[in-house]
Amino acid sequence: MPHAPIIACVRNPLDTIASWKTTFAHLKYATVTDFPVGHVNDPFLSPWQRESLAEIAATPKDALKRALLWRYLAECILTDAAQLTVVRYEELVLEPIKVLQTILAHIPNAPLLQGIDKITPSTVRQKRELLDIDDIQAIREICSQYATELGYSFSEQPKNHVGWVERSETHHVEISKAVGKKSLAHPTTMFPRGLRNPIFETDF
Repeated sequence: MPHAPIIACVRNPLDTIASWKTTFAHLKYATVTDFPVGHVNDPFLSPWQRESLAEIAATPKDALKRALLWRYLAECILTDAAQLTVVRYEELVLEPIKVLQTILAHIPNAPLLQGIDKITPSTVRQKRELLDIDDIQAIREICSQYATELGYSFSEQPKNHVGWVERSETHHVEISKAVGKKSLAHPTTMFPRGLRNPIFETDF
């Protein structure tokens, strides 16, 4: 399905990771070796993808693993952004008709959106109170560059905001080792041997 439309739904890393902490174990603990598809030994992944997943698997602390996993998924989407329709969860929830119409506009021969009168906005759900200092520090240090590329920013928040965190020199050194040097550009694609699903969505 080389021409199948793919929709990627992205979400603020603060809210994604807070959600992961209350969901399936492979997300809560970022156990990439247990992923049914796209796991660390998946032969269909590119070398940089397997290297990134191996880095996550080798990271000892859960907060770092989750942040690295979010960054990896963001990197996959940004690498193949030209082939995707990327929508933000927050916009989908607050303006569902507008977002759905945008999605359909990118699908050849898609039917008109039906039942518009039954589609109503909802509220953006958040569980940020579940994030501890390690989570927030890891998200800020590891995810911020890619979050910015996807239209999110939490670098300038008041001190009492859950997205704000004081920098710990000890923790910063530890995180720096996990962050390494990353580039937003990769020569490979997310689906090197053909697209797997007509619609790609993740709580991400």
